[in-house]
Amino acid sequence: MTRRQQRLVLGMILLITVVEYGHRQLLALALVPIGVDLGVSDTALGALLTAFGVTYAAAALLLGRLADRTSRCAVLAAGAAFFSVMTALGAVAGSYLGLVSTRLGVGVGQAGVSPASTAILSDTFPPERRATMLGLVAMAAPFGIAVALVAGGFGIEAYGWRPTFVAAGVIGVLVSALFALLVKEPPRGFSEGREAEADRPPSFVAVVRHLGRFRSFRHVLVATALSSLAAITAAQWAPGFLHRVHGMSIRDAGLAFAVCSLASALGSLLSGVVSDRAGSRDARWYGWVPAIGSLLAAPLHLIAFLWPGAFGAVGWLVPALFFAMFFGPPATASVQSLAPIAMRASAGAVLASTLIFVGMGAGPLLAGAVSDLLHASHGEESLRYALCGVSGVYAWSSAHFFSAARTFRQDLVAAARG
Repeated sequence: MTRRQQRLVLGMILLITVVEYGHRQLLALALVPIGVDLGVSDTALGALLTAFGVTYAAAALLLGRLADRTSRCAVLAAGAAFFSVMTALGAVAGSYLGLVSTRLGVGVGQAGVSPASTAILSDTFPPERRATMLGLVAMAAPFGIAVALVAGGFGIEAYGWRPTFVAAGVIGVLVSALFALLVKEPPRGFSEGREAEADRPPSFVAVVRHLGRFRSFRHVLVATALSSLAAITAAQWAPGFLHRVHGMSIRDAGLAFAVCSLASALGSLLSGVVSDRAGSRDARWYGWVPAIGSLLAAPLHLIAFLWPGAFGAVGWLVPALFFAMFFGPPATASVQSLAPIAMRASAGAVLASTLIFVGMGAGPLLAGAVSDLLHASHGEESLRYALCGVSGVYAWSSAHFFSAARTFRQDLVAAARG
């Protein structure tokens, strides 16, 4: 595979990721107007996100397995087209349950993107560059969030959330078609010269058993799920927090959180680069980098959500989200390194389904429920205190990343021996 082909694969996956996370964040930006339009509570809005998370978690395992047995590019392109169509259909929902049904479809479509894209990148770029490439893709996620916050904020205020959802769906379908036309399937194991191993795909149960016997994997799985819970909760509710608690307009809240999202993008990229460079000397850095980032993110989030003024809250959220996103690239690269060649999409699906099930499935719902519970005594400030729990989750995640680093070198040797 030439460098030009590698750049094309990377560029198209970056574009798909921007669209994927843009669609996901668009709902978060529209939570307040949707709540008013459909007359539902914070708990119900949190449950809307939970429905997406649970569906994504279940579908990712199935679609990851499908990607390992068929074309990963086809699974990725079809998934992107499907979630884009379902986003557009959300615009015609006349009831809360109708909107929930479309979000279930979005969850199914997006579940095919991450496992397939991770496996494609792992077979396109060698292990010593893998975390850096995954860092670039992880950087695309907050960039997509920023695009949604800026463009979506203007669209929702000018035209309403329904036309904005339709426009996002059309863009997503066009991007998925472009990916299908331009990107070709890389040979499995190509980046490591291990194509022959792709002819012996183990069962899904065998892969779970293979990964589960590594202590580092178990800690990475728990740590990533916790970091995802904290990050997704903050991302989904922070625009509403700035709008409701600090009195910012939806457009201004979107712009402010877009700045924070760009900080997240830089954090993702830096964590991948540092993990690869330091990890080439000592593989434990693939655990230490996200551990340090999560440890720093904990107090920064607490300060941001408790800060009395809007400007200061946004100012503290910038470094908080910068360090918060240190977990993704090194964690994903670690799992890919431990996984068999023929089951990398399935291994990515295990990680993705777990973090989305815990993060999207539980985090926003819990925050919404706590906000409703505290509303009688704290009014609009209830959402502020509900979000403070994010800081403690990051500290918990950090402990597991430090534990994963302790055995990662030994586990890599054992994984290479099969």
